[in-house]
Amino acid sequence: MAEISRFFADVGGDRLTTAAQFNRIIDQLLQEQSGVIRGLGNALAVTNSGALAVDINTGSCIKNGRVYETTASVNKTLDAVTSGSKRYDRVVVHVDETARTMLITVIKGVEGASPSLPTIDGTTDVALANILINRSSGNYVYTLTDERVYCDGLVSKAIIAKLNAGTFSQDDIADGTSYKRVQAAKADKINAGLTEDDISNGTSYKRVQAAKADAINGGTFNAASVSAFGIGSESKYLGTSDINTISGSGLFILYDGANRPSGENNWAFLIQGYSSDILKKWQYYFNAESGNTYKRIYDGSAWGAWSAF
Repeated sequence: MAEISRFFADVGGDRLTTAAQFNRIIDQLLQEQSGVIRGLGNALAVTNSGALAVDINTGSCIKNGRVYETTASVNKTLDAVTSGSKRYDRVVVHVDETARTMLITVIKGVEGASPSLPTIDGTTDVALANILINRSSGNYVYTLTDERVYCDGLVSKAIIAKLNAGTFSQDDIADGTSYKRVQAAKADKINAGLTEDDISNGTSYKRVQAAKADAINGGTFNAASVSAFGIGSESKYLGTSDINTISGSGLFILYDGANRPSGENNWAFLIQGYSSDILKKWQYYFNAESGNTYKRIYDGSAWGAWSAF
């Protein structure tokens, strides 16, 4: 039959729908994807508590249009391993066409000094995890590895239309906490495996040092964390910031900044030089009202005392 149409009212048993037809419909709706359904229950996460057993959490999965769901944690016992040996087992959701079931199953591997993962049937099994049971030293050591592949559902009709029309662009991807848009040229360089030094600054976006970006995003950014203001540029106003926290070279304006020379108050002008090669800093402090001038040196571990000159 070339053409198929569903669903219509049954008249005298002429519109019966088989399980295979329902499976095909589900498979089509999910664009023939199989795997764990993200966001339902606890996504069939597998855990091991350090004993010969695994626990499979709640969740659901699809295999070729057949649906499995567990609303309670499932416990599966693992067979013992001979002392001095190892074995891999795999945890899957297995479709049994004869028994007409879809259940969590442990596929037992073969013991050995360098065991291999037991094979799974790609047509009937949804992989959840594998576990290495290591008894080489006599005691049991367990190493669990997540093998879940997610069946993430459909793309929206609007996005499909844009993809088909060739009009889909990065502007159709909303900013979020997990993903951010990047200029196309920079994205291409990142995807090509180049480093940040290969990515030039652009007019739309600028790179920010990681620590400063984290400080900005975390709301803890302050003026003293900004460094490298060159001679000839505008001095940076630090207010009452702790001048011990200035990280690089620059010209700064202070007003009663913390860790200033003893007895010096009000407005002051500070010059700091810094060399990452020798991890030293030099500070020169000029009080705008008293006219007093001081200097001190950071030796890589602590600041020295201020000395007048």
